[in-house]
Amino acid sequence: MPTRTLSSKGKMRTKSQDNTNEKIHIKPIRFIFICNINSRSEVNTFMAAASTIKKDYEKFFPQHRTEVHLIDSAKSLNEKLSGQADEIVKSIDFVGHGGHEMIGIMDEDNNRTSLMMDDVYFFFQFWFSDRLEVSDLDFHSLMKNVKIEIHGCKTSDKRFLEKNIAKNISQKLYNDGKILSYVIGHGNQANPGSDPKRQDYRHDARFIYHNGNIVTYKPKKGALYTIEKGHLSEMGIENAIRAQFYDNK
Repeated sequence: MPTRTLSSKGKMRTKSQDNTNEKIHIKPIRFIFICNINSRSEVNTFMAAASTIKKDYEKFFPQHRTEVHLIDSAKSLNEKLSGQADEIVKSIDFVGHGGHEMIGIMDEDNNRTSLMMDDVYFFFQFWFSDRLEVSDLDFHSLMKNVKIEIHGCKTSDKRFLEKNIAKNISQKLYNDGKILSYVIGHGNQANPGSDPKRQDYRHDARFIYHNGNIVTYKPKKGALYTIEKGHLSEMGIENAIRAQFYDNK
């Protein structure tokens, strides 16, 4: 009987008794995390927006596996990420409330269990009983070109471009060896749009961060999610990062 062990970088190794090896590749994962809040109607809106994102990923990236999870704490988020194989997560989307210093999350008892920007907890210690900071996150399962998008208000607040959670996460990613990673956050209030059949926060002013720096990226049709040659614009953003930070250096 063959025995199977999980290797690094998302590959399942199969070993048989005749010493031949067969490699079975596990699909890269795209996680969509719905951030719980103490409003059922708002959670329903987040779920509808997550469904829109999931349909797009399944349409344009059928070679990947897309999973949607409702999380009630930053700790449960970290447990989900840390439990994956090395370098298997291609993208993470957070759908919920936000601010320049946090991704807002609450548990079923209405405790604030958010993901906080590093070094700001002192100012919020009476509001947040159980939380994590960005530096606490385990990113071993993320690919080197992982995309993280935060569908929440002001996570790249235009008033705080030098100090916000999107920038903080992008620095943590780079320091952990994710050299082509980037984080997308909203510069203003985020809203799900006016079409009740397609709730979607992927519009209006957003900023892209790579290693704490704003990426200069202008899609051909003026929208961040221009569809080019059957793909969303992730490759375009990666190419912009290469051109801005690495080419000819």
